[in-house]
Amino acid sequence: MYLKKLKIRNFRNFYKSEMDFNSEDNIIIGDNGSGKTNLFCAIRLVLDSSYKLDNYLSDKDFNKKNGYINFGEWIIISALLTGFKDNDDSISSFDFVVNEDDESYINFFFKPKTRILETLESSYSEYLLLEGKEKELKKKEMNDFIRNLSIDEDYEIARTFNKPFDFFDDELYYQVIGNYKDIVFENNYYCNADYIGVDDKVYNALKQINI
Repeated sequence: MYLKKLKIRNFRNFYKSEMDFNSEDNIIIGDNGSGKTNLFCAIRLVLDSSYKLDNYLSDKDFNKKNGYINFGEWIIISALLTGFKDNDDSISSFDFVVNEDDESYINFFFKPKTRILETLESSYSEYLLLEGKEKELKKKEMNDFIRNLSIDEDYEIARTFNKPFDFFDDELYYQVIGNYKDIVFENNYYCNADYIGVDDKVYNALKQINI
C-alpha cells in the first residue's frame, strides 16, 4: 500500500495544506525553512503511533496564521492510503476499513481533552436555559474556565480510522471543535464517529507503506 494524499490543518507552517503522492518515488523539494522537515514530522505523527514527538507537542507546534493561536484549535492530520489489494497482510495487521475504491484513512488529532469538551458543552446547555444577569454570569464563568486552560496540560492526542469530516471547511470545523471566541458549544460532533472516524489503536503503518 502507499500514501496517496495527506491533509494538514494547523500544524506548524501548514495552515490548510493538501499533498498528493504516487506509488513510485516521491521527491520533496523546497528552500530552507519551507517546511520539508515539518512535512515528514506530520507523516510520522499520523502513520506511527510510537513516534516520540507525541510527548512533546505544545503551542509551538500550532500554525499561527494570525500571529497567535486561540485555545480550542485542533491540529489535524489525515492520511489517505491505497493499494491494499496488493498487500492483504496490511489489512489484517491494522484492521483498516477499506472502501470500494481500495482506500482507507488514518487520522491524527491534537485537541482539548474530552473532559474539557464535555464540560464546555454541559455549561453551554445550562447557559441556553438562563436569562438576564444569570446568563451573563454563566458566560463569564465559561470565559474564565477557558482562559485558565493550557495546551500543555489540557490537550490530548487521538487517532482514528475512517474518512474524517472536511476540516478545511471553516464553518464545519468550528461546529465540530466548538467556537471558543463566541462561546458556542452546541454539538457533540467531537466524539461522533461520522465526523472524526473510529477506533484508536497502536500501529506503525510506516513499515508497510511506500512513500
